[in-house]
Amino acid sequence: MKYNKSYLLIDPIYNNGDIPPNISLGQIEYQLINSGYNVELVDFVEPSCEHGGLSDFFQMEQRFFLKILEKAQKANIVYISGGYGNALKPYPFFPRIIQIAQLLKKAYPSLYIVAGGALINYYKKIYNISDTLIKKGLIDYILVGNELSFIQLFTNGTFTNRRDLGYCNWHNWEIGKYPNYRSILYHIGCPYKCDFCFEGKIYNQNFIIETQDSFINTMCSAIENGNIRNFIIEDSTFISYKDFDTIIERIKDLGISFSIYARISEIIGYPSRVKQLKNAGCCAFIIGFETLDDNFLIEQNKGTKSSNNKYIISFLNDLGINIQGCFMLGFPQDTIDNMSRTIDYAIKQELNGYRWHIFQPNYNQLSPNFYSASKITTEDHLLCQINIPDHLLGESIRLNPEICLLDEHFLPRAKNSLSTYTMELESIGYHNRFNYSDLFNILMSMPSNMILNEEKLYYELFKPIQ
Repeated sequence: MKYNKSYLLIDPIYNNGDIPPNISLGQIEYQLINSGYNVELVDFVEPSCEHGGLSDFFQMEQRFFLKILEKAQKANIVYISGGYGNALKPYPFFPRIIQIAQLLKKAYPSLYIVAGGALINYYKKIYNISDTLIKKGLIDYILVGNELSFIQLFTNGTFTNRRDLGYCNWHNWEIGKYPNYRSILYHIGCPYKCDFCFEGKIYNQNFIIETQDSFINTMCSAIENGNIRNFIIEDSTFISYKDFDTIIERIKDLGISFSIYARISEIIGYPSRVKQLKNAGCCAFIIGFETLDDNFLIEQNKGTKSSNNKYIISFLNDLGINIQGCFMLGFPQDTIDNMSRTIDYAIKQELNGYRWHIFQPNYNQLSPNFYSASKITTEDHLLCQINIPDHLLGESIRLNPEICLLDEHFLPRAKNSLSTYTMELESIGYHNRFNYSDLFNILMSMPSNMILNEEKLYYELFKPIQ
């Protein structure tokens, strides 16, 4: 049965080809098409931008906007996703969402525009930014929570078969532009609520995004519709799930290769499950070591001490499991000495990869010793646009509010393009501790061949252990 409504789905994230397709959009598309609706989709995958200047990038962005206007001609409803490959990751690129909404409303005033996904959840649940400020008179509806609720809210609520939730067939996608792995989630929500992490604050620990069947369907459809055999399971606490034994047996039956995120405390607590993961096809763990300072680990509710690191690394190496370590620099009470010591220690472990982050404060609760050249507010985040090629981030500093420097990925991504921006980096930091120029110098002390872009690190996960 065909319905009158026509939908335009938009993935506004600039993607150089390293970011996997937006799973939530793919699932929404599948359900809409199978329920008889007309669906168009536009994404912004443009690897050529990695070689040009900022003006070249803006030119490609304008082409993306024109493609949206062309596809919107027959649409009644537009959904703009604020996700980043999966439903979990928020990423500062809100100005592009507003630019799209502005262009669409000007060309098609009656078009109904919905925006949702991780970035919207981030603004609403952590920063409590009002609907009015987010909508800016252009967005008609702010979708908070699971993106798949779009289907119930803006259709007749019909599904062809609820058993096929989780499927994607990528009907409108040029799927060959994307990497050969998929980033997937079973459940969202973490009970630990570490201060530096957004997940436990956006989603409570009982927030479930998939049933076991739909989670398996997501992988099955990737295998069937693209011969994808590599997956990243991005759940923070996958090892400790109550249904671990049944879900891991179902994954094992698929014959895939996959990587997971894991807490050190849970690896120690469930060593037999680690072995089950290896037997089911798990090739790598992404682990939050964070820092060598045990006081910070206690404050951040990590449930471990740095003395456990040696055991964990040895245990996983013996099983033939790759390790990528996550490290956090720039805690408000951190010291240059501790950060340098952490980096030296990390490099000596010869891990499969290193994911460096800069502590990102809650702008509603800035540390008393924090300082910046201008007053930073949560609303500044709505003006922050750093979803551009890494080599252009330095040039973008003067186009962004100061808040862009505080993003946890900005300094590592921009390492090779910031050398002439000393004044901007010195204008922000923590009194009697360090400024962001100090953090930049620490990053510059790392080996020049170290991969600092997290999306590129995903490829390393599937390489044979050395």
